[in-house]
Amino acid sequence: RGFFAEKDLFCSSSSLRPPQAKHSSTIQMWKLGASALTVSLSAINYAMFRNMDNVNAAQKQSDLRVLSIQRLTQDIKLFTIALPNPKDLFFMPTCSCLALSVPGAPRRNYTPVNHNGCQGYFQLLIKLFPTGYATPVIWKLKEGDRVGITLRKTHPWTPNRMKQAWMVGAGVGITPLLQVIREVLTNPYDHTKLKLLYLNRTEQDIALKPELDRLAREYPEQFEVNYALAEPTPEWKGLRGRINAKMLRNTFPLEEQDKAQFLLCGPEEWMQMVSGAVGQPEINNPGNAHAAWQQAMYTSGSRPTSASLLMHAGYNGVGCWNFN
Repeated sequence: RGFFAEKDLFCSSSSLRPPQAKHSSTIQMWKLGASALTVSLSAINYAMFRNMDNVNAAQKQSDLRVLSIQRLTQDIKLFTIALPNPKDLFFMPTCSCLALSVPGAPRRNYTPVNHNGCQGYFQLLIKLFPTGYATPVIWKLKEGDRVGITLRKTHPWTPNRMKQAWMVGAGVGITPLLQVIREVLTNPYDHTKLKLLYLNRTEQDIALKPELDRLAREYPEQFEVNYALAEPTPEWKGLRGRINAKMLRNTFPLEEQDKAQFLLCGPEEWMQMVSGAVGQPEINNPGNAHAAWQQAMYTSGSRPTSASLLMHAGYNGVGCWNFN
């Protein structure tokens, strides 16, 4: 079992979930309700996102307070950050992220792990990289400290833009993938089939497992999750070992690659190994931090390079979304 209990991590989102039935009358009711909800959310003055279209302008940054910090594992913390007004509802578009800025560290991009609709706060899952330039500083934050937050808008997710989304995530790289998963499953008009291969070192390292399992139970015809551990216990019943060509082929059928695209997120070196795509340039070089931050959140539609694991496994006709 992973280290999250859903009741501790997420605000209630039952009112935002669509009906499971696909009958036209039920969908029409959901459509009307969703339209009303969209209007209501649009009418709210979201102080957090006000005038934040241009991420390059320093004045667009919001100065927000750290509400709480929960240490989940040896190298992962959950940061709960307050919205400007306790009555504000959190909402951000899919395929976007937040740039976190703290004094003495370069900006870093994070995807919140809470549901849209949470009142007064949002939550970031941050893994410590001891030799990095940003996370050792972030980990020194205390409750009550202030952080800079900027909304980074990217290309919005389009329903049914692909028949199948094959997702491969490593560690806390699950966060942008979960954002897409929620968007697809809560839209009754999006019929994209989702399959996730989620890799971690140990079972205790599996972030957001209760939430992923819940979604798989509630949407069995549209979402499938597969867990793989590099250091499994003898009792582990999931996949074993590090990512390899055989594991990929057993999870994602080669004969269906013309219907699918890969969505990938993980450490930079891992991303380069799997798809050959380069994420943020020279991430460990503080001199390039600003240029890296201004990169798009992901590159979409690119092909795996000839030296990549995907190409070695036989996926030479599938596109990749590489989340940075």
